[in-house]
Amino acid sequence: MKHVYHVSEIPGIKQFAPRKYWHVEYGYSGPVIECNAILSDAQILNCVYACCEEDKPFYFAPSHCHRFMICRHENTEKFHLLAQLLQPAESNKIIVFNERDRFTLMSCEFSVYVFNARDFSRLPTGEYAASRVVEPIEERCYKNAYLSLLTAGYQVLFVPNPVKLKRIVTAMGFVVRFQGMRRDMHLKRSHETALDSAHALAVTEGDIVG
Repeated sequence: MKHVYHVSEIPGIKQFAPRKYWHVEYGYSGPVIECNAILSDAQILNCVYACCEEDKPFYFAPSHCHRFMICRHENTEKFHLLAQLLQPAESNKIIVFNERDRFTLMSCEFSVYVFNARDFSRLPTGEYAASRVVEPIEERCYKNAYLSLLTAGYQVLFVPNPVKLKRIVTAMGFVVRFQGMRRDMHLKRSHETALDSAHALAVTEGDIVG
């Protein structure tokens, strides 16, 4: 791999300096800031985060827009079951946002910064981290995160209660990637699985919005 990527709403950044993040087994993490609670089992990592080409669309939306994603290749045997909860799958990657964030995504401008992969180390999650100041070799500017996700091949859904829907799909045993949602305390990673107990849960009519 020659390049890794970092997505930001801030344009024109010339250098990225390491920041402190807490993480639990790398799969559940957040920035170290005064107002942010840090879990007792967390470790501190000082770094610049980046991702691979395939994963960068997951970060197109602003960080405050909570989301979760389900990919066919991580849920091969169960992916067809999503039609019972959601609209029929039109893509191998489905990303879900809160309905109230629809306009925010459509009006979001963002930059994708490109870095030399040799300046980063690969984390167990598949993400990348640099422990020193790094400079991007290119900045790519975009408008409309919603359309950018569609162009990248994602099916984008807006729902009134994404937290409820995430709990349902993890209870069905789906591997889920998420950002901004509180971890279910009995689960250890952002790539979650759970027991097949979804028969005890239900999505009410009108919970899914295209």
